[in-house]
Amino acid sequence: MGKGATNHLHRPGVVEALRARGIKISFLVRSDYAALLARLPGAEYRACSVDLGDGWLARLRNFARYFRSLYPAREVGARMRYRVAASSGFLPRALYAIGKLVARSRNSMRALLAVESLFYRDVHVTGVEPRDLDRLLLLGTGTYGTESEGALTWWARRHGVPVLHCVGNYDSLSSKGFRGVPVERLLAWGSAMRQDAISLHAIPPERVVSIGAIRYDRLQSECEPDKAKFLRGCGLDPAKPVILFAGSTFEFHYFEILEILRLLHAQGRDCQLILRVYPNKTLMASPFIPALIAHARSLAGVHVSVGDPDFASGAAHLEVLQIEETELGNSLAWCDLVINLYSTIALEGCIFDKPVINMWYFGRHDQRTLRPAIVVDYPSYRHVRRMAAYGAVSVAESRTDLQRLIVESLAHPEAQRAARARAVEQECGVLDGHACDRLAEECLNFRP
Repeated sequence: MGKGATNHLHRPGVVEALRARGIKISFLVRSDYAALLARLPGAEYRACSVDLGDGWLARLRNFARYFRSLYPAREVGARMRYRVAASSGFLPRALYAIGKLVARSRNSMRALLAVESLFYRDVHVTGVEPRDLDRLLLLGTGTYGTESEGALTWWARRHGVPVLHCVGNYDSLSSKGFRGVPVERLLAWGSAMRQDAISLHAIPPERVVSIGAIRYDRLQSECEPDKAKFLRGCGLDPAKPVILFAGSTFEFHYFEILEILRLLHAQGRDCQLILRVYPNKTLMASPFIPALIAHARSLAGVHVSVGDPDFASGAAHLEVLQIEETELGNSLAWCDLVINLYSTIALEGCIFDKPVINMWYFGRHDQRTLRPAIVVDYPSYRHVRRMAAYGAVSVAESRTDLQRLIVESLAHPEAQRAARARAVEQECGVLDGHACDRLAEECLNFRP
């Protein structure tokens, strides 16, 4: 359905493990992405469309999704984007006020979910017949960003097709609102995610099993074993320290990290930079990005890595289909420091035992604009607070902070090693190379 399923389930290891158990694999692919997706041998592909209609049931579904997205309303990091949207008129403010009340408890969310089942009676799926499926494995639980998977779940339940759900990113259950579907079996990563499923989403403990993080389970073993070969291929010197900067959708930070690199050079610190551009079509369409990439590529000791290999394909409003992973994995393996903005890259840096810094400051407010940019309060989100509690990540709140932390982290990379290992253990669970096997066993033995 999008980049989540592509990067977590559409993997050779998953296909191999399923086929080894005599399971036939059929990937359901969004019709508008069917031509872009590289096929894996041993699996079939079906272009399908989920038709949600546009009548009164669709409007009721939208209301229900909105209320669920506000959960848990008691959280400090509750959706700023919804608070902002609610300031535009009486009706949005009223809906937001009602939503906050509804989203204060699990019981009200469960009641809403029971009613919501009535809103999916008109969902139609083309490109696949229910009789062709013995199991349906879906990434996500119908929370924000997995609405199509939620609709597919209701469709499958209506036709008697058993559904298993698998979790994608480590924040999928903690920051995306309440689940939008009943869950019979949830394949989670580690103990932290399992606890989120039970405590936040009211999924019975016996229905949640930890299988590890499929996307990360073989990440280290799949990297280029020769550091010098990889870095030289990027135009970098293997003898000099390398910083991996994984940006977000804010253009400011990409230019800022280049300025930081210049300042470090002026201080006599011969650092190098891998500049990873976030996979987002709107960002890639920004007039600043081509200039940024051209400028960065002209600099010695800088390599540009683009996260969305298909950024030129599809409309800007479409979710990125797949993320480039090979160069990213090697960058994580052979860099000396990871800098990001509260993204999943922080956890990936911990997996590779690299010092991680969250860059959390912004450009000055321009006096010609009416108001400063509104920034989502990521540090208040549940999963970010949890990462902070491990002590595995440092936070830079100014240019001075960032320069100091870079110097300290490069000088003492072992300082937070135990905390990083604890974060990986709690969030990812067991990384032993057999997560795909555990997933396949669950698919084979699942009986709702």
